[in-house]
Amino acid sequence: MRTRLTATPTWVEQATRLSRSATRRPDTGVMDCNRDATLLPEAACSLPPGQWPGGTGELPVPLMNHRTARPAFLRLGGFTLLECLAWIAVLAVVLAVTMRGFYQCWDDSKALRRNADDIIRVLHAGEQWRADVRAARGPVQFTPSNGAEQLLIPSGAGPIIYTFARGELCRQTSSPAATNLLLSNVQSSQMQSNPRQRVTAWTWELELKPTRKDAKVRPLFTFEIVAGPANSR
Repeated sequence: MRTRLTATPTWVEQATRLSRSATRRPDTGVMDCNRDATLLPEAACSLPPGQWPGGTGELPVPLMNHRTARPAFLRLGGFTLLECLAWIAVLAVVLAVTMRGFYQCWDDSKALRRNADDIIRVLHAGEQWRADVRAARGPVQFTPSNGAEQLLIPSGAGPIIYTFARGELCRQTSSPAATNLLLSNVQSSQMQSNPRQRVTAWTWELELKPTRKDAKVRPLFTFEIVAGPANSR
């Protein structure tokens, strides 16, 4: 059974390979060892030209000092100050555009929520008004007074009065005696009767104040109902 031994090459063998792999520059006749980056001990640099490994008698190849050699990760490229400033400026522009879009979406979301809440309140008020007019026990009367508009609806529990004044719409009942604020951001409100052949219909046109100055859609609502049997013709 044979055992194969491998020996670590000494600095002499490394110098021999470096000397053979080096090329002589045609213009100056100096050996060029830039093709090999092997680092040898400082003892190799102290040999005279005639004792250079290999027995060629040529000049020793200039070797790099392993103490002053820079590691590979330190020879990588980096960023200059101008490049850093340029990237900071680009990042600032991107952040500014992003924040502007974020706040625009945030404002639109809040405006959409307010509009949805207003629509829900208007629908509840309109359905309440329709139910009161449908259940009227007598003629429905519309009377403007002192800059306000009032609609009196007779009912079994007492009259119900709708009052519109100063952008607010209130519903007042006598039993129990209470006044409820239905809407507070009303632009205009108009209730009018439309007599038909045998019945009397009532129409309520309501417009809310826009929440935004650049609104493209007017918040306008129209409700229509036929009054109770007491209003039949």
